[in-house]
Parts: sequence; C-alpha cells; structure tokens
Amino acid sequence: MSNVKERINEVISYSALIDFIGVDNVKKLQDGFTNLLLNQLEDDLKDYGQYLFYPPDHEDVINDAFNKVEKKLGKLYSDAMLDVAQKSVEKWKETALSDMEKLKEKE
Repeated sequence: MSNVKERINEVISYSALIDFIGVDNVKKLQDGFTNLLLNQLEDDLKDYGQYLFYPPDHEDVINDAFNKVEKKLGKLYSDAMLDVAQKSVEKWKETALSDMEKLKEKE
C-alpha cells in the first residue's frame, strides 16, 4: 500500500496536475485513486470464483489432523484408565491381604 502512495506522490509531484488541480485537492485525488484501486481489487476477488483457502480442498489434511489428535487422545485416555485400574487393583489387593491377615490372627 505504501508503495502505491509513494508512486502516486512521485507522479503528482512531477506533474503539472498540481497546478491544474491545486495543492488542496492533491490529497483528495490520492485517496480517491487508492480507493478506486482497492474497490476494483475487492470486486475482482469476489468474482474470481476460487479461494485462497477453501476447506473442501483441504479436507484430507483436516481429517488427518483430527484423526491423529483423536488417536493421541485415545492413547492418553487408555493409559490413564490403565493406570487408575492398576492402582485400584493394588489397593484392592492390599485391602484383601490385610483382611486375610486379620482373619488369620483371629483363628
């Protein structure tokens, strides 16, 4: 954007247009020309019919990313569940052995 304004400034400053248009109207001319270019660019992009990033074109990449995340989360979840199950079994085993010791002492 600054390159466009710099070029406009060069053209206008070396031109006899300043004398014709007047110094007060130079800024209005610059702004109008810049807006004209931006509006045309926006219209061209709307009419282009393609996207810079169109999700259906990248569906495989998106699905692959979700599948990888799902597998990693599944692994983390199963590891956590296995850890909880192992701790529960150890706790149950300790409780059962303790209860058996108490029963043996009563005999």
